[in-house]
Amino acid sequence: MECPERVWIVYASQTGKSERLSYDVRDELWKVGVIGYPTSISEFEDIFFDYFEEESQENINKKLEIEFPMTIFILSTTGQGEVPDTMTSFWNRILMNNLNTILIKKLNFAIFGMGDRCFGNQRFNITARKLRHLLLNCGAVEKVPWGLGDESHDFGILGEYDPWIENIIKMFKHNTEIDEYFKNNLPINQYKCEIKSYNPEKVIQDINYEFDIELENELKNSLFIQKKHISDINKKNISFPSISNVLYNQECDKESKNKKIKKIRFGLSHEDQINYKSGTHLAIWPVNPIEKVIHFIDLFNQEINPKTIIEIQFNHDYYTCLCNKQYGCKYNSTDDYLDLIKYKKCYIECKKHQFCSQFPLGEKMTVFTLIYRYLDIMSVPERRFVNKCYNNTNNHMHKERLKEMIQRSVDSKKDYCDYIKDEHRNYLELLWDFNSIELQIDDIINFIPVIIPRYYSICNTLDWYKLNLWRYIDYENYIRRMTVGIFNHCFEYDDDNDNGDVNHHHFKMLLPEILSNTLGLFLPKIKVNNNNNNNNQLLIINNYNTFKKLKTKVIQNYIVKLKEKYLYNMMQEFKSIYCDQEYAHFNNSNIIEICVDVIEWNTTFNRKIRGLCSGYLDDIIYNNKTLIAFENKISDEIIKELVDPKIPLLLISCGLGITGIISILQERVINILRQRNVNHDHKNEITNNTLVYIGLRYSNVMYPYIDQIYEFSKRKELIGQIQFNISYSRKNPGIKESIFKTEKTHKLVNLNHLRSGCYIQSLLLNEDNEIDNMREYIVNCILNGYILICGNALSMPIEIRETLAKILVLSGKFDTIEDSLIYIKKLIRYGRYIEETWV
Repeated sequence: MECPERVWIVYASQTGKSERLSYDVRDELWKVGVIGYPTSISEFEDIFFDYFEEESQENINKKLEIEFPMTIFILSTTGQGEVPDTMTSFWNRILMNNLNTILIKKLNFAIFGMGDRCFGNQRFNITARKLRHLLLNCGAVEKVPWGLGDESHDFGILGEYDPWIENIIKMFKHNTEIDEYFKNNLPINQYKCEIKSYNPEKVIQDINYEFDIELENELKNSLFIQKKHISDINKKNISFPSISNVLYNQECDKESKNKKIKKIRFGLSHEDQINYKSGTHLAIWPVNPIEKVIHFIDLFNQEINPKTIIEIQFNHDYYTCLCNKQYGCKYNSTDDYLDLIKYKKCYIECKKHQFCSQFPLGEKMTVFTLIYRYLDIMSVPERRFVNKCYNNTNNHMHKERLKEMIQRSVDSKKDYCDYIKDEHRNYLELLWDFNSIELQIDDIINFIPVIIPRYYSICNTLDWYKLNLWRYIDYENYIRRMTVGIFNHCFEYDDDNDNGDVNHHHFKMLLPEILSNTLGLFLPKIKVNNNNNNNNQLLIINNYNTFKKLKTKVIQNYIVKLKEKYLYNMMQEFKSIYCDQEYAHFNNSNIIEICVDVIEWNTTFNRKIRGLCSGYLDDIIYNNKTLIAFENKISDEIIKELVDPKIPLLLISCGLGITGIISILQERVINILRQRNVNHDHKNEITNNTLVYIGLRYSNVMYPYIDQIYEFSKRKELIGQIQFNISYSRKNPGIKESIFKTEKTHKLVNLNHLRSGCYIQSLLLNEDNEIDNMREYIVNCILNGYILICGNALSMPIEIRETLAKILVLSGKFDTIEDSLIYIKKLIRYGRYIEETWV
């Protein structure tokens, strides 16, 4: 066989979808005798610019003698129309426009974009559209019309992908003669698996495998191997991979029955020496449910059991040319000093495959570990895997049904979407429904995607749990919960009596006053300081005793009919949570807190679906071990200014977006209090450098971290430094139900606006802002400081941009909204306007 034609298949992916689609492109090209190796654009970058940024005329002439292979780009768009992280460097270099005008005209390319129109037409597939426009302007040749995949299409990405890939195939069919080898063989897998022992417990051998006590189907060092693998990969912006213990997992107040929000705290030993900044994200590697893993192993291969020992290796035949010529292969010659062959190989020479591998290569693990920690069997099977199943079943009925879902016809795509995509069936359910499918381990490691980390905003600054301010806030929140509980039980008790409606109003008015005033006598406000650990523990014990006195001396005197059992349970809860669990680890742990929105929904046929990571975090219990790392997309210089109280900062959050701003707000508060402690003669200077706008839905819901906002809003030490503005989008329940209105004994000196029945955009544009100088403070933040916006990614970020642009026009800084929007885009480019959004 002659050396087959090769092409570059280059993907830019944020979540792995573009990478997986690039392997489907590879399989389709294989059928027409063309070889391609999916390559990340971050690895392709040096090859591309090394060829097309040439300046030497002699080298240009040399490069013109060879033809740069056709390049197929598979590109995703992320965030608010941004390029994926792996493409950032490539994009910045190509914008410098240093490409050689002669060489670039020799580039033949095709582009397929992956996007979602629900984010708006302006941002739809903007990465693919911009790169295509730039390459065409430079003189490159587009061989096939571009394709723009849309997740909102009835058939998802397949709606545009199938016509696009058919055009690619037609182009190569006319230009190449297909060898019989490609018709009779499947593409070579990238990874191969060697089975070391089918059942190590029953076979006597020299090697003794030690299994984990907690997970009996897993080798003892499996979690540490995964941690080492993450460290070896050395992903950009990922640091401090660590094994943490779960200290706390509790459900927060929720706005509806279908919505569950969990607050989770992880503990890390001081030996880990972590160091993260406020605004950092926590990367969490979830695992599959154990019962699902066992079931999957039973289904995919009858010879395999959970304790089968395997070792995954890189398949060195993957890059071997099919001509089988030791000499004379046109992809192996290295005669020229420019090494021009590297451009024709269409893959990146990498001797250390384990450093970019999806699996820890050369490490022994069980099949259970492979599926439990690495393979995402709970995700939706792609058509490429369905095609693999079709080739690995002998059941005629199953084979015909699978064949109906892998064709490119409209009916076939509808069958695939109706059965798999729309119903969100996973790999386990597919193998269960088609139980005649028999797969090998090589099949699942090459066709099932790996579990990728999920990212959550860290909701506490590094010093938050090392200081004492947080405890006072937790105490008040606990008493508030106890007050509500007491009132609810009294209400139920009175309903059982004949005259149950006599004292309802009396209880409602009396309890908050009693508990808040009496609490002030027993629990003095704790200032920010660094007490030693023994004093901290003694303080907790004393305060717990105070609660018992509060129970006996105050509450029973005013509420004779209170149910003793309820209050006792509350006290036991307080004792177990605050004394037994948290403080047992307080002296030897760094505490990291996140807030998780548990993703659950029902399909068309009422099948309940739950997200892999949020479901995993929902189920984890105290002292479970979890693999985490830290991701920081914001530079250290910007973070330093975000937490500096002297730098103007506008914080805007909608819904759970408060989790993205709370750590920065905490550190600002701590820095303000520290400055006041250092300078005792300091007077309150009205600077209002920190403006906080929070948009919520219902006024009677205790959203996460609202207790902290409430505490900050009444702190006299923060007067003139921080201004809070809160809006509730629903009119009912009214503003009187808000935590900021229920306690009249405290004056909220730092709360500027509190409205119901309006969105945060209306609060920003409020006409009262002119009276209290808030518009002037907002403009000061935009022109001289930073803006951080957190919340849902659909329409909110664009609406906030337009609102701030309108404020700039109303204040006379710009003549038109278009001009102010251009200015905001410049702020985004310079890192002064930050949007942290999610779907």
